[in-house]
Amino acid sequence: MKKYLFSIITILLVAIVSVSFASCSGDDEDEKQSGWSQNEIIKNLMNHKWTGSFTDYDVYSYGAATYTETYTVYFTSEHEGVMHIIIVDRDSSLGTNRREEHIDFSYSVDGNKVRLYGGSNFVFDYYGNYMMEGDDLFTGSEMTSSDYTYLQEHKSGYHGKDGEITGDFSFETSLINTKEFGQEAMGWYQYMIDYTVGTTEDTYRKGVSMIRVTVWSSNATYSSLKTSDYGKKHSETFYLSLTNLSFRDRLLMLSKDRSFTLNYEVEYFNSKDNSWYTYRSGTAFFSM
Repeated sequence: MKKYLFSIITILLVAIVSVSFASCSGDDEDEKQSGWSQNEIIKNLMNHKWTGSFTDYDVYSYGAATYTETYTVYFTSEHEGVMHIIIVDRDSSLGTNRREEHIDFSYSVDGNKVRLYGGSNFVFDYYGNYMMEGDDLFTGSEMTSSDYTYLQEHKSGYHGKDGEITGDFSFETSLINTKEFGQEAMGWYQYMIDYTVGTTEDTYRKGVSMIRVTVWSSNATYSSLKTSDYGKKHSETFYLSLTNLSFRDRLLMLSKDRSFTLNYEVEYFNSKDNSWYTYRSGTAFFSM
């Protein structure tokens, strides 16, 4: 009986070892067929940037328009990355327009398939020195210092150039009400001015962290019933965040005249070089 049991146990052990060996051999064979292990692919993805450039014709435009899209894909960790897209439109009637996009993504590697999720749903076929996304070719090349600078700035939330924030700002003024003071005010006029200023989320991400508005008038004051206060400047600074991209304020302006001109200057703070830059300056006219 013991001999019989020993024989059965021996057969089972041999079978288990054989299955395990076959399974390992199968995994090894899969890696041999693809030529790369998952870790090797991820390491190579992270050590290179992957670029594809494509030019096409815009059939929906009125002019002879073409557009070129350049994609640079960076794999910044074992699971995440960022895609930098430059789109250049060339229209015979409208001229050339250039814009940029920045898309964060996560990714996974399955065999030689590199799948992007989130901001992009590309699926790459990986071949070592290049990848295919459908019929589009992406080639791998060595990272440069400018690439590392871009990634560092992207991580800190900045994508623009020093002093050149291209975003959608807004500055609006309106007259809420007017009032003529009595004899005790010696003919002064009161103007209640409402103004709003703000920007977009994209502009915030490019480095704008504060907006400053300065207003003044040569024939009005906001401080007291004194003509000597004419021309004094009033400034207010607004600190931006993704949840609060605009602000509103009201000014009580006092003047001896039935009309006045309000001067204003809108500035933004560029967190890239810690400097203020003028976005817009101008005048607004108000009358009783």
